[in-house]
Amino acid sequence: MNRVLKNLIIVFILCLAGVGIIFFVINNSNSNTVNKSNNTKGENVVTKSEDVVSQEVVSSDVEDETVNTDTSVSSPASDNASSTTLNQQEQDTYILVTKFVVKIQNSDLYVGDTTTMITTVYPANATSPDLSYSSSNPSVASVSSDGTVTALSPGECYLTVTVNNLATGQVYVKILSRNNTIYLNDNVEKQEQQQTEQKDNSSTSSSSNQTTKPSSDSDDKNENIKNGWYEIGNKKYYYKNNVLVKNTYVDYIYLDSNGVAQKKIGNFSATLYGAVAWANQDLNIRAKATQNSKKIGTVDAGGKMTILSSENSSTKYIKIKYNNQVGYVYSNFIYINLPDVIPDMIYSISNADKSIYKTSGKSIPNVTGVNLYGFTKKYNKKIGKTTYYAPLLYPVAKQLQKAYNTAISQGYNLKIYDTYRPYDVSVKINKEFKSLYNSNKTVKKGIDYDKDGSYWGTGWFLANSISLHNRGVAIDLALTDSRGNELSVQTPMHTLDTRSVRKYNNSTANKLSKIMTSVGFETLDSEWWHFQENNYKKSVANSFKLN
Repeated sequence: MNRVLKNLIIVFILCLAGVGIIFFVINNSNSNTVNKSNNTKGENVVTKSEDVVSQEVVSSDVEDETVNTDTSVSSPASDNASSTTLNQQEQDTYILVTKFVVKIQNSDLYVGDTTTMITTVYPANATSPDLSYSSSNPSVASVSSDGTVTALSPGECYLTVTVNNLATGQVYVKILSRNNTIYLNDNVEKQEQQQTEQKDNSSTSSSSNQTTKPSSDSDDKNENIKNGWYEIGNKKYYYKNNVLVKNTYVDYIYLDSNGVAQKKIGNFSATLYGAVAWANQDLNIRAKATQNSKKIGTVDAGGKMTILSSENSSTKYIKIKYNNQVGYVYSNFIYINLPDVIPDMIYSISNADKSIYKTSGKSIPNVTGVNLYGFTKKYNKKIGKTTYYAPLLYPVAKQLQKAYNTAISQGYNLKIYDTYRPYDVSVKINKEFKSLYNSNKTVKKGIDYDKDGSYWGTGWFLANSISLHNRGVAIDLALTDSRGNELSVQTPMHTLDTRSVRKYNNSTANKLSKIMTSVGFETLDSEWWHFQENNYKKSVANSFKLN
């Protein structure tokens, strides 16, 4: 009897333990959902898979280097705070959305085509979710309240679904003109088949008899000339007047010696192949993409190299060419030229043209209006534009791409004014800035005290020692509309006085700050335009000049 009683007690204790474990698992699952929502804020970037026609956004964390059509979109509606607006009866019947999936049937459209965004919420019995849709560029593609997408003009944009006015997910679409670009999707294949079946079989008379003249070789060629992008054997190629295009760039994508399109890497807007980079320190060149590989050379600090392949996601080594030597270097130690990989941001490197630094309405002698960097705009063959050099530490550039994607998805663009700044240039600016400060009472007052009476001083506006710009991990930038028109903030760019401090930010400056901080950048209290990546604030500082 005692043994039976003991067994019953043991079973009862185990049951209680089992209930506790189930409760923990459920709560842990909910906790993970909230954490994912925080970790992926501002990072919902959709990448196109080569093997599927449709795009799909699902909630799950995605590393920078992963090429995947699944991206985290956990709904904040699962937060406990939302239940405070419901009475007990409503709480008992109201089922919250915890996750959702958005798909688009076809992401490559022609002008005039339509397709559909399909949003599925989880759980399936969630209470009447409120869905709304928007387009980052309504002149390129519009989306109706039921998710119907209409292609209006050539271009590209992001389409966004918002669930319960809280969580958002995005898909990317590209709109093509039928006159100059062809993609081999099912619709085009059917059109080409119909064209082949309807070849010109017009007849002509010979003597007194009617005979049918077969179509000539030239007729066939005219009807089958390839122009635009084609996918053959899971690889993409570009044809111009039936000729395979090789060893050049089309739509920011590099076509190799066989005409094969190189993939975009790390969510960069353009292919990495052919991008210019500089070593931020003496850098070992390895025979293979691993630290244990044989050292075959060195890139000197400031040495300019060309990238020949994508980054190895596990070792972070990247293939480069330097002084006719080909090998691999560690990508965290290079400054990548931003226009080469994010070509459609706007670049206005004022210090490489005419510096726009001013303070308290005064020009800074020997600084304002001077080309401080010793280079200016030039034609960039990789992207087909005339633009500036704009170096930034490679991992920080990948982070900036996320901010750019966020800005574009909201109908904005980013305008870059400064990135890497040589240390000796910082020393020169600081010297002239302090000289003016010490000699002009109006300037001194404008730098020392804001309108609320708070004290600042020169050190808030120019670093007294090494700046994070000297390390290539800080950016000065502004926000523009979708057409590139810079939006107004409280002061012009590089106004070095207390009117520029962030506590006086207007709505535009706050919008820029929200975009940048959502992907991990830190701010500077004294400058609305300055953002930095503190995870790399101990990177090497440099004074080398670009050439």
